Amino acid sequence: MARVRTIAAGILLGTGLFISVLTGSTIVDRNTPPQARARFATGFVLLGVCPIALGSWLVFQNQRHGTATERDRLQGIFYKLLRDHHGQINVLRFAMEAKITGDEAKAFLDDRAREFNARFDVSEEGKISYYFDGDFTMLSPAVSFDVILESVPRKQRDRIVHLIQRQMSLETRAVKSMVRQAQSTPVTIARGVSQQRANALRDMLEAEGAKTLIISREA
Repeated sequence: MARVRTIAAGILLGTGLFISVLTGSTIVDRNTPPQARARFATGFVLLGVCPIALGSWLVFQNQRHGTATERDRLQGIFYKLLRDHHGQINVLRFAMEAKITGDEAKAFLDDRAREFNARFDVSEEGKISYYFDGDFTMLSPAVSFDVILESVPRKQRDRIVHLIQRQMSLETRAVKSMVRQAQSTPVTIARGVSQQRANALRDMLEAEGAKTLIISREA
């Protein structure tokens, strides 16, 4: 869907800009008759301004979707590291897991530290470690999980489509749409499933070469 929006936005913006320039130059031309100028003004609005506005809106929607997806991805990695390391996280480990820069990792962890009143230490080497208080030994039974498909190898696309269709009992068209979307941006393929179910689905997908992410959600 994101790729479709990107293509549509590019077409609308390009077409709208071209027509706006074409009709605008004709409108301001003193040799253009008044009646023709009125027609070109209508075309300027309908075929120039409107496509540009719609294309800009699609660009905005893509950016907002990408921001929300990235926020969910980082949040999932953050909670996973909390559980795996009993509430202790350092900038380097988070940056490596999330595949982001050190500055981005530090900014994210600083925000979470303020949110959860975490404490932090700085080692002699300058490495910052954050300590979050909480019980990380077990998860509440009320916690469910989302499975996010982050990327799909092109050669395995058909196998992954069949796998998701079989496991999730979805229509082929819907699954193909999700898999195509996952080639450009992460997409959620399962919501609110158990940890066992999420892990099983992740293992099957990654066995086919796909990259996945599991995010926990409290009910």
